Amino acid sequence: MTFDKELFQSIDYTDRRKVEVGDGNLIDSIGTGTVVITLRDGQSLQLQDVLYVPNLTCHLISVGKLTQGGYVCLFEAGGVHIIKRGRIEARGSKSTTFSN
Repeated sequence: MTFDKELFQSIDYTDRRKVEVGDGNLIDSIGTGTVVITLRDGQSLQLQDVLYVPNLTCHLISVGKLTQGGYVCLFEAGGVHIIKRGRIEARGSKSTTFSN
């Protein structure tokens, strides 16, 4: 899920739904689409079926969606490693954005 419309390569505004956030509130998703995240090494990570939720205040990535796409998410004390085919594709933590 993201609030940033500019991240979408394509977006379908007919797919609207309510999204429950961590505090239990429901907010509107007004579309779904494809987002490409450019990593620090210049490679990209393509995410499908990303929800466009303008009222979010941060980007959220679904671990379930990543694992369906063949990624492994390894959580450690310092954060998470997103791995595909034995290679770390991205790293993230609660307080930072994703990086390679």
